[in-house]
Amino acid sequence: MKYLNQIDGFININKDAGISSHDAVAAVRRLLRCKVGHAGTLDPAATGVLPICLGKATRLAEYVGLCSKSYRGEITFGITTDSYDRAGEVISRKSAEHLSLEDIKAALPRFRGQIMQEPPMVSALKYQGRPLYKFAREGVNIDRAPREVSIYDLGLVSWEIGGPHPRITLDIHCSKGTYIRSIAHDMGEALGVGAHLSALCRTFVGPFLLDNALTLEQFASLLEAGDESWLLPMSYGISHIPEIIASNEQVSKLIHGNTIFLDGEQEPYPLCRINTLSGELIGMGKIEKDDAGSFCLVINKVLVGAQ
Repeated sequence: MKYLNQIDGFININKDAGISSHDAVAAVRRLLRCKVGHAGTLDPAATGVLPICLGKATRLAEYVGLCSKSYRGEITFGITTDSYDRAGEVISRKSAEHLSLEDIKAALPRFRGQIMQEPPMVSALKYQGRPLYKFAREGVNIDRAPREVSIYDLGLVSWEIGGPHPRITLDIHCSKGTYIRSIAHDMGEALGVGAHLSALCRTFVGPFLLDNALTLEQFASLLEAGDESWLLPMSYGISHIPEIIASNEQVSKLIHGNTIFLDGEQEPYPLCRINTLSGELIGMGKIEKDDAGSFCLVINKVLVGAQ
């Protein structure tokens, strides 16, 4: 089945290991022949949830990125790599046979809550307009300022203790911008043995759940069969953002960039999604007070008619 018209919405893709997020986007683009993007990069070695945006929904990727995320990650102790994960070059190897489960459990609390984290040198973060990983390839180390991230929950799932390279598996629920690779590296440093992230699966991004995610092969099969159950509406990816319902008259004004003054009891929203009475998403905006103390609805991003 071929789609030649505009498609707006999301696909919940379960990315395989060994392909980049860009590769996944390119595969969907070849199948659908429409505008495609993604909301939140996964490293090539990682698997799991990769929200794919289609058509107008590509303009909502930044809002999906605000969602919290959850991962299941395996950490191997005693081996460190330059990228902090299994894809990198090994830079040190030592026995961590003495490490006990009690040692590991005692280290976990320092990685919960608000923590400061230094991004990996091998990452897509930019310095002077260039991704850090390009400097890393040239052997240049750039100072990275630690950033505050939130670890809402971190739980020990399983462990293999006793050999030279013990392994544990953690479930981690965290804020945007968290590097699970850095947690693995920093935990190894805290325990004095070094460590790297040996496996990673993203289990959810906001409303996008692993249980409902499709591999690229499954998606292609549904498409071939004419099954459109894979297409999620634009509102799906931003369901975590407060909704404002606009009347037909208000919609007409908003889509032309006019501010709407609101009556009655209101509260400020720094970010809201604006829907019509019939449930159509027309844009993203905010409710704020003007200089006179009146509440008004301002549209920041118009989606009606956007390509």
